[in-house]
Amino acid sequence: MPLPRPSRRALRIGIIALAAAALAIVAERSEWVRALGTGGTARAWIWAPVELRDVRPRAFFAAREFELAAVPQRAILEVLGDEEYVAWANGWRIGSGRYRAGAPLDRYEVARFLRPGANRLVLELRSVTGAGGATLRLVDGEGRVLAATGPRWSVFQQTWRGLVSGETIPWAPRAAVLGLSPFGRWGSPAPGPLEPVLADTIVQSRPERATRFRLPLESGLWLRLPRGDSRRPPLGPLVEFDFGAEVTGYLVLAVRDPETAIGLVRLGSTPAERSGWVPDDIAVVAPQRGVWQASEPRRFRYVEVAGLDEVRSAAVLRLAPGQPAPPDGPGGGAGLFGISSPPRRRPVEDAIWRRLRDRPRMPPLEPLAGTALRPSGAGRSPARARAPGARPRPGDPPAQRAPRPRAGAPGPGPLEASPPGAPAPGSRPR
Repeated sequence: MPLPRPSRRALRIGIIALAAAALAIVAERSEWVRALGTGGTARAWIWAPVELRDVRPRAFFAAREFELAAVPQRAILEVLGDEEYVAWANGWRIGSGRYRAGAPLDRYEVARFLRPGANRLVLELRSVTGAGGATLRLVDGEGRVLAATGPRWSVFQQTWRGLVSGETIPWAPRAAVLGLSPFGRWGSPAPGPLEPVLADTIVQSRPERATRFRLPLESGLWLRLPRGDSRRPPLGPLVEFDFGAEVTGYLVLAVRDPETAIGLVRLGSTPAERSGWVPDDIAVVAPQRGVWQASEPRRFRYVEVAGLDEVRSAAVLRLAPGQPAPPDGPGGGAGLFGISSPPRRRPVEDAIWRRLRDRPRMPPLEPLAGTALRPSGAGRSPARARAPGARPRPGDPPAQRAPRPRAGAPGPGPLEASPPGAPAPGSRPR
């Protein structure tokens, strides 16, 4: 049955309108792609060329080299990463951050870190869910784009010597462009205020080590943290560190693992009293990285790490006096429209706690006859305490030699630990 004349006219108008809209979108996208390929003003979101439906945690590096005829007087680095990013320029760590809905672009003045000739930008990107995105743009004082994220960035699934600076970048898979702002789930983030680079916010470049540690699944005793990370055995999947006093800064964990490692991190002013706690942060460690550094500063004294089998020590990069106070809660800050979302419990948390519950518990330590194994802080001899399982050194006091487990003794609960200064289980009161 033929359509009435008015309906035919409306149909033709609709078809013409749709065709015009399609042509406009194609033209705009083509202009963005051309601008992206020539280093124009397009803002691209990149990620590793992987299957985004793979929900395993992921940490990797994206790198890009560019040339400068001369160093500009001003150079602003604009960057944002979902879920977390760490940015370097020519070997200097510039800054880091965590994505939140409606978050502005982090902006840093980096002209002093640039040089004539070859320059290198590196992003360390982390995601608990395996999916994410990152955008970066370096502009001079007049707004000209010097470098930007795009398909020319190289992606490395693990770190290697000279990645951040130094050695020539070898061939590597190219980054996948997930979208161009304002399209996509990240929209078009607005530029935020200028932020100080890491070197201007911390007291010193070397992290300050925690003083003591304990293994709640083993004995629960507080021991002095030995010096050196590379040769001594790892501390295990559940360990708590004590810095001796409240500190404010970026947490740093020494982790030696050839594969992507993931762990739960709890920060607090008091020791943990139970297992199954909700983490303040989830550490996703890149393969062969050797270290994990928090993307945001926090205030804490005790740090408990669950799930990282190869963790060896904890340290902190202290914030300099006068720096803005870190957020009180995990993640900090309000979400979209100023509304903070309730804490989410992710499947990886339950998986880690199930693995720890299934782990066989060790019997409590029993001192040798005529000696008393005391926690650190209860005399001078504990200063020579070694990591569990380490060989005793010549001259070690008898109390620090490998204790004999008491056959048939029931194991302690997940966090049934002796308080600081208390004697070891089974020892005679002094």
